[in-house]
Amino acid sequence: MVWRPCHTTRLAHPTACRDTDPLFPEPDVSAWQESAEAAKADVQVFRYPNTGHYFSDPALPDYNATAAAQLWSRSLAFLT
Repeated sequence: MVWRPCHTTRLAHPTACRDTDPLFPEPDVSAWQESAEAAKADVQVFRYPNTGHYFSDPALPDYNATAAAQLWSRSLAFLT
């Protein structure tokens, strides 16, 4: 995955990832976060250890109630 430098001061998207996500490998997430912070963007990246990719979907085997509740709480706080 190729990350381009971030040129914004506010990222209007809550970003969450599991700690070992094959779709968003940790080196890529860290590079993206560093780029956003270097651009002085107001960004937070939350990592959810020991979760599967679809940890917030209660209908799927990866569901993790504790991590999902934390994700929803953070997402709602971001939107308000």
